[in-house]
Amino acid sequence: MKKTGIIFGKFYPIHMGHVDFIQKASGLIDELYVVVCSDNTRDKDLFKKSKMKKMPTIKDRLNFVESIFKYQNNIKIIHLAEDGIPFYPNGWKLWSERVFETLLKNNIKVDVIFSNEPQDVENYKNNFLTLPNSEKVFSKNLKIQTIDINRDNFPISATEVRNSPYHNWDFMPKPVQEFFAVKVAIIGTPHSGKTTLVHKLSNCYNTNFVEDYKKKYSQKNNLKNLEEKDFQHIAQKHQEKISKSIKNSNKLIFIDTEFCSLQANLLELDKKRK
Repeated sequence: MKKTGIIFGKFYPIHMGHVDFIQKASGLIDELYVVVCSDNTRDKDLFKKSKMKKMPTIKDRLNFVESIFKYQNNIKIIHLAEDGIPFYPNGWKLWSERVFETLLKNNIKVDVIFSNEPQDVENYKNNFLTLPNSEKVFSKNLKIQTIDINRDNFPISATEVRNSPYHNWDFMPKPVQEFFAVKVAIIGTPHSGKTTLVHKLSNCYNTNFVEDYKKKYSQKNNLKNLEEKDFQHIAQKHQEKISKSIKNSNKLIFIDTEFCSLQANLLELDKKRK
């Protein structure tokens, strides 16, 4: 018989401890559902108390998890909105009812719940199995299995990541690193040394840089004067190079010129036409 497991978490943000936990659980059953939980009020409050530069939305968090496990077909990602329910560790009854509704809607029946919080084992049993019609979504032999309680492989928590994301950089999976990488744009007049400065900074911080694509485009096509259609192509290619370079950056990335400068060039071109 096929066995289905489930894991609940905020994953705010997902870190390597979470990834290790999910990987271990996925090897113990046939199909694993990872439930990403959100609450707008709680999530905003966690962000305000954190040292994160920008707030990951629920869409961002779902994308993180989906990107990490996209090649593992037995891992499925679903969303659980917890708005209106008292925050953990309170609100178990209301939360269990919300979980039941979500699982029923998605036609999911659970055999195993995985957790790394021993105190939750009895709460899962007492709240899930006492729900009316619980057998529709939970096996009568429902098992609560704890994994990696001591966080031996990755001694990190999401709270620690939020409070010091750049200090805990190596605990972040690649998609999360890409999200938090700081983009530093160097702007200035032509021939002011921007390119040289970008190269020096990237060397000092051991990270990537993005060249001024407008300059490269003009040289490649032997153009002295650019037209409006050129700027659209330049902006698109420049963004593509930023997105590609940021994938392997070291906490930050330096960019030679940015979109405000391109926009200013285009406005200057329009003025000359008038």
